[in-house]
Amino acid sequence: MEILNNESRTHLGDLTAHIIEYLDTRWDLFLLQLTEKSLNAVTGIVTGLLSVLFGSIVIIFACIGAAISIGRWLDNPAAGYFIMAGILVILLILTNLFARAIIRTKVSNSILESIKDDDINEITA
Repeated sequence: MEILNNESRTHLGDLTAHIIEYLDTRWDLFLLQLTEKSLNAVTGIVTGLLSVLFGSIVIIFACIGAAISIGRWLDNPAAGYFIMAGILVILLILTNLFARAIIRTKVSNSILESIKDDDINEITA
């Protein structure tokens, strides 16, 4: 007694082929989405690092200028640099005490928002 006739086997084979093709397509879509999100994250990190680099250069030159100005005002160039160094040490301590959690929260939120925005765009597309 034959349970499946030839026509049923053909339909079953077609269905199996379609399922395999669907799964392959879903896997390719997953890899593309993963690649896109990775590229977005890397681009954001590189942009942030470049902003920090150029911002740091600006701050360094501003501090050097302020140290020279303070040194001229006090008629002692070394005092200007030491006063600026003291101000920067105080800012470093304050940043480590208070701003670390705030900065970490803002960075985490911005990364999560960029991922969430990508997911919303995929749903509406």
